[in-house]
Amino acid sequence: MATTNNSFVVKNGLIVNNNLIWANTGKIGFNTSSPDANVAIIGTANISGNTTIGGITTLNANLTIGSGVTIVANGSSGSAGQVLTSTGSNVYWSTSVSGLTGAQIAANNWTFTNAITISNIFSVSGNSVISANLSVNAAAAIVIVGNTSTTTYSTINSTAINTNSIILSTNAVVGNSTQNVVFTNSATTFSNSTISGFLGNINKQTANYTLANTDSGKIVEMNSSSATTVTLPNTAPVGFNCTVVQTGTGNVTFSNATGTTFFHRSAGANTSGQYALAILYVSNNSGGSAAAWIMGGDTA
Repeated sequence: MATTNNSFVVKNGLIVNNNLIWANTGKIGFNTSSPDANVAIIGTANISGNTTIGGITTLNANLTIGSGVTIVANGSSGSAGQVLTSTGSNVYWSTSVSGLTGAQIAANNWTFTNAITISNIFSVSGNSVISANLSVNAAAAIVIVGNTSTTTYSTINSTAINTNSIILSTNAVVGNSTQNVVFTNSATTFSNSTISGFLGNINKQTANYTLANTDSGKIVEMNSSSATTVTLPNTAPVGFNCTVVQTGTGNVTFSNATGTTFFHRSAGANTSGQYALAILYVSNNSGGSAAAWIMGGDTA
């Protein structure tokens, strides 16, 4: 060992208290006589200043971050409620999961408290809680293979739906007795599947009534001791369908609004008596204001 121009030179390694801290291989080792990296530390290290790492860092044990410590990602320390998000090539603080693939999201259970936009296939295999609106782009799909619950009223608009957008696998649950999922002006296909356990939606009326687009799929009960009229609007969409039931003693007459056409096999357009059922659907609507209505059932 020698000193030259105030420099400290070690030729064959330096041992302090039986611990080698400099090896003659050009590598620094602490508590090891054969360091396998430029700096090898066997044991614990306490670094009180800033540390800059320019390459890949591999952790083979737990990383513990003490209270009051800030993690800076891409120049930002984030804010309350944000999480570290990875795109595979980058890590940043985010309040959303933008940039992650469906497989990355599905690897863990997630709780979403902000609006979500899904642009790729999204597979849910665990419990995911959605407490805001869910938007699904036209090219995306949601595959639900576990239990999924919504804590608010969830709406999926027709512009966000394409064929097979939502696939429900065995034991999948969407909504419950107090939480609803609404498909607005969209088509849902059940391929060779059975549907069970659903209840009819009943709209009870006691006076003259004009069918609304929201009555599609419903049972409309007309309960009056006097005659009533059900008006068929010209704006009902193609595929609109409902059942009208005369539950009162007063007959129900069906009247088509201006611009509509009305086809029925019976000579009249009335229910035939108490508890009679009339089935209605719209077969065409050119321009959206010329609904073609067809009626069948217990009519006279």
